[in-house]
Amino acid sequence: MLLTLIFLSTGRFLLAQLPANSPQRDLEVLRRLEEEYLRAEIEDDTAIAGTILADDYVGLKPDGSTSTKADVLSRLDRHERRREPYLITATNMRQHLFGDTACVTYTKVYTKPGAQGAFSENVLHVLIRRNGIWRLQVSSPLPAPKP
Repeated sequence: MLLTLIFLSTGRFLLAQLPANSPQRDLEVLRRLEEEYLRAEIEDDTAIAGTILADDYVGLKPDGSTSTKADVLSRLDRHERRREPYLITATNMRQHLFGDTACVTYTKVYTKPGAQGAFSENVLHVLIRRNGIWRLQVSSPLPAPKP
């Protein structure tokens, strides 16, 4: 069975034109999910984030505290980034597939328009495929790599 990639005017995608359940298709879907999740954060878009986060999502924070899907959506719904916009880019993205589980690591770089400096953090996302649909299950910061 082949699935088709269709970009909608909203920038969302349907599915890649690769065989279902192929590693290449999974990697493409994961990459696009990460892009969409970054877009949701930049645009404070709860609709996008709500479709990407698993219902039992857990976000781990550097201080050891956690957040849930409801916490993330509530934070996005406050529209703080619209008042003080910034850009987020992902660098050095790496994806690792383990059947219906995937780990994606990358560095998130935050920049503010017109500002000189940037802030970055390394992240680990664990995504799980349930009923054929990938969802972000766990998000955790990673320590900076040693030089």
